[in-house]
Amino acid sequence: GVEPGAIAPKDFAELFHYDREALAASAVVTNQMIAEGGSCEHKFHFRRADGQMRTAKVTVAAQRRDTGEAAFTYGVLQDVTDHEVAQKRLADSEAQYRGLAEHSTDPIIIYGIDGVIRFASPSVKHTVGLEPEDLVGGLITELVHPEDVPALVAQFQAFLRDGTQDSITWKPYRCPSPTGELRWYEASCAARRDPQTGRIVEVQDTVRDITERK
Repeated sequence: GVEPGAIAPKDFAELFHYDREALAASAVVTNQMIAEGGSCEHKFHFRRADGQMRTAKVTVAAQRRDTGEAAFTYGVLQDVTDHEVAQKRLADSEAQYRGLAEHSTDPIIIYGIDGVIRFASPSVKHTVGLEPEDLVGGLITELVHPEDVPALVAQFQAFLRDGTQDSITWKPYRCPSPTGELRWYEASCAARRDPQTGRIVEVQDTVRDITERK
């Protein structure tokens, strides 16, 4: 919030005077970088000229002479406030959602666009007979009857290509129950998007047994 010419070199550190402890700690790391080479990153909180508190990431490096001695240091400052806020909101939402999922009677499964399972609620054990942690890292298609996989994969790929929908209901599919019986399921899918790009990064399925309707 200040014109570049209005900041004197000696005043630069004053931009971060609201984060004195972080500034002191960064000086130690920066001095080590100057002595050993490479670059380093720091994060500070600062107040703009208009009174806003912001968060900045500063990447510091040294320009060296032919002898290897540091001639001067320079830094690239990036305002990461919006990114930090978005990440915190996402983390808070994730924590709240997982808390609800832990108590859901319908199985809830979260997986990436690569089909790899990242989360499964406890109720999934009653559906497939496996502990939730045993599913994480496996492919979602491994839970589905092989004959039903191609249609679901095609629908999933079309959903990702379109990219505008936030939810969809997958075509009914079969899964083996813990007793070995094939049962029919229907899943309501919700897209989970990157807060910065808006792109779908994973999906969450809420699964319901519809065998009696078949």
